[in-house]
Amino acid sequence: MPLPTFATLEEVPEPFRSYAREDAGRIVLDLVEGADVVGLRQNAATLLTEKKALQAKYADVDVDEYRNLKTGKKTDIDARLTAAALEKAELQSQLAAIGTARRTDVKRAEIMRALADAGGTVELLEPIVSTMVDVEDIDGRMHVIVRDAQGTPRYKDGAGTRFGLSDLLAEMKAKPTFQPAFNVKVGSGGGAAPGGAGGPMRVIDASDKKAVLANLDDIRTGKARLAS
Repeated sequence: MPLPTFATLEEVPEPFRSYAREDAGRIVLDLVEGADVVGLRQNAATLLTEKKALQAKYADVDVDEYRNLKTGKKTDIDARLTAAALEKAELQSQLAAIGTARRTDVKRAEIMRALADAGGTVELLEPIVSTMVDVEDIDGRMHVIVRDAQGTPRYKDGAGTRFGLSDLLAEMKAKPTFQPAFNVKVGSGGGAAPGGAGGPMRVIDASDKKAVLANLDDIRTGKARLAS
């Protein structure tokens, strides 16, 4: 009984492809003479039937279209991941802005309270004190700390006791430069125009610490005012 031949290598059952060779334009199995090929024929017929069944089952499937769909799905997933990353970045930015605003509010509230306790003039001293303090987050709670000119936290002693706002204001109050800004009493006035002698009132930039210090007396007497 002659051995079966095949038009292409793909038609040869997988277990017997290692025995396949080309002969006169056909693929033949290079088996020893007299070998029993009944099993081979049955296997080949079974595989061919299964192949045809699969081809019939997926006859309507466009391979290129399927690949494009997979590519499209991947693109959609990538787009969603990118959108999620952008949304996360925006949320983090908003949280950072909220944190900054909270720190600013805590800082100003603590300065106002300390100035009230020390009898300091808020309009004169808040812009100056604000440059000397900062806010740090310890275990989820905001604390105002006093820093030196290099930005290092100040301590009162070698035991690590922090230099507080009350300590800072007491220090400033002892200096002649700042004394006019503490316990300022505003008179009832005699109808004189602000600025004295009917002249226009000068405006001092509150963020200019040197200008504020140089004009404390004029600010206290109403000849000048602060503007933020």
